[in-house]
Amino acid sequence: MKRLLIILLFCMSTKNIHSQLKEQRKQQLIQEFQQLFASEEGVFAMAFKDLNIGDTIYWNEKELFHAASTMKTPVMIEVFRQVALGFL
Repeated sequence: MKRLLIILLFCMSTKNIHSQLKEQRKQQLIQEFQQLFASEEGVFAMAFKDLNIGDTIYWNEKELFHAASTMKTPVMIEVFRQVALGFL
């Protein structure tokens, strides 16, 4: 019984450490994004998802932008795809 309790406490403390490391990494990423956005002129919004741990970071997610700003990325993705296929 004592051995089971020690294993259980170890698992709980490991989970807590993992949670703390996750939060530290998230705060580090937020600081990096802040520095990146501060070095540029304009208003930015971003949604970031860490595919390894599933955490998300949203930046100015409630900010309103003109629709033309949201079209640039998919248009350029298609341009690059067309170039890769040799059509452009």
